Amino acid sequence: MKNLQVLDCTLRDGGHVNNFDFGLDTIKKVSQALNNARIDIVEIGFLKNGEYEDNKSVFEYIDQAEKILPKEPYSSTFSIMIRPDWYDIDKLKPSKKIEIIRFAFYWDDIDLTIKQANIARKLGYKVFLNPVNITGYSDEGLKDLVSRLSDFEPHGVSIVDTFGCLTDKRLEDIYKVFESKIPKKVIVGLHLHENLSLALSLALHFYNISDVARNIVIDSSILGMGRIPGNLPTELFVGYFNKNINNKYIIGEVLKVAHELILPIKKIYPWGYSPIYAGSAFLGVHRSYPEFYEEQGLNYQQISAALSSISKAGISGKFDRKLAEKIMGEAWDKEGE
Repeated sequence: MKNLQVLDCTLRDGGHVNNFDFGLDTIKKVSQALNNARIDIVEIGFLKNGEYEDNKSVFEYIDQAEKILPKEPYSSTFSIMIRPDWYDIDKLKPSKKIEIIRFAFYWDDIDLTIKQANIARKLGYKVFLNPVNITGYSDEGLKDLVSRLSDFEPHGVSIVDTFGCLTDKRLEDIYKVFESKIPKKVIVGLHLHENLSLALSLALHFYNISDVARNIVIDSSILGMGRIPGNLPTELFVGYFNKNINNKYIIGEVLKVAHELILPIKKIYPWGYSPIYAGSAFLGVHRSYPEFYEEQGLNYQQISAALSSISKAGISGKFDRKLAEKIMGEAWDKEGE
């Protein structure tokens, strides 16, 4: 049987929904429930520069993060994420409880990422390298990226579908590049978004095409919590896994906090499928553009027209507010394509 692990990132990626303001009690209950459910890896938030607030899952120092962990014994391994451009790595200290640090980065920050990741590894952490927007790389750029990752030999790397535009074929092509260059001892992970409502299908496809000699990790979050449209739902994926592959997770623990703690957040800050985020995925446009236009009051047709213009402008990989505002002025009088 393939060695698949589930990484729940509700408290980290889900925090983009509510500015990470879960409340201390909810943070502790979620981490405890995921540990009770035997989720393999629980990502508890970000390490980031700034003033620490105990009601948020963003921490300045690792000992602050340790305070929200569940009571021992642990059935889960705990991780935390760093964006290298957001964090002073000199603040990082060793931890006996948090084993994994995942670095999410853009290509422009790869040198900084490798530098910080090397420091974290020397402090005893297992390091994952997660390149943002994997579908935004050209074929040659992807090979260069994966070569850099391979040279560092981290504990793990991840295929991160930032714009939610992966298809089965594109996933296969990207995975082949990773598989051809990344040493077998390195875990390969997958992080999906629900723009096209394909996350479960893609996760299962990834499981099926992965090499039996390769350990893999698939990210998910409770109720799919994440910026619209959200992520692969933990309860859905582990439910399928329990029924069809290996009955190893206690799904009732996840369902309990899903109903009591995460559903109330969803009623205030809804996430889920929306045609404008599907449109951004089809065009390979940064998800912040439809988010911005929706906040400005544009309708679906206007947003669709604006996204088409963004795509044609050839600067869709990063959010450019000035460009967004310029095109918005033109979008009021255009119909969606």
